[in-house]
Amino acid sequence: MHGPIEKLKNGINNMTAAQKKVADFILKNTFDTAFFTVDQLANAAGTSTTTIMRLMTFLNYKGYMDFQRALQEVLRNKVNPKTRLEVNLKDLDLSDLWGRCYDKQLNNIQNTFELIPQETLDNVVAEIVSAPMIYITTARGGIMVAQYMYSFLSRMFGNCQIIHADNLPVWSTIIPCLGPTDLVFAISFPRYANRLLQFVKLAHQAQAKVVMVTDSFTSPFAEYSDITLPCLCSSLGFHNSPLSAMMLVDCLINVASVRYASIIKPRLDIANDILSKSDYYIQ
Repeated sequence: MHGPIEKLKNGINNMTAAQKKVADFILKNTFDTAFFTVDQLANAAGTSTTTIMRLMTFLNYKGYMDFQRALQEVLRNKVNPKTRLEVNLKDLDLSDLWGRCYDKQLNNIQNTFELIPQETLDNVVAEIVSAPMIYITTARGGIMVAQYMYSFLSRMFGNCQIIHADNLPVWSTIIPCLGPTDLVFAISFPRYANRLLQFVKLAHQAQAKVVMVTDSFTSPFAEYSDITLPCLCSSLGFHNSPLSAMMLVDCLINVASVRYASIIKPRLDIANDILSKSDYYIQ
């Protein structure tokens, strides 16, 4: 699946002269085009609205609005946080802002679970339970998701290690130890961390099973993962929201706990006994 920029670049040689003129304008003025009306784009590019609509059909979009939404999403995912905030503000109705924040995250969570078949989630749980060693790696915005996952999987199975992808001296010693029985969870959202991509590539080359938690099937990590779990991460602000990824991880933990309770309960009892005897809790 290609985004609007890739479609324009890949198809430009097969366009009419008028369509090429519009495509060239869009590629040179991407930010403005993302918020122009079709009439404004026609005037700015020196062409007709009919030519623009024919170009949208050529690119396999339902219409100009469909193309524009895709273009805005590209800007949100790839630009720096300041520009991303500017993009969101241009498209944002400021009335009932709290409700819109709430709705945005509900939509992210609902759409995330519609994208992932239950069979895929079942396979991930099976991989978690069968893996002799689980490595969880991320950078920057994914750290809270990785830490949450590590906290519970380590309590349940005791075979987890969390790795910050920016810590090259640490993960460079782990890569040589990876093999086909190991499971690697990698978590990354736009703008993707290069160090993390390097780690995932090497884990894939080592034939470890790679499960990628990322924003889409077209993420640069997808080609190196055995299982891709797309988690929508859009927000009204400048950042990637971790909530749908947190919800997905929480569901994996819940399902694994229920299905493999006989394995997990003895470990929980031992941990609870240690904490109780050390007066860890107030009561």
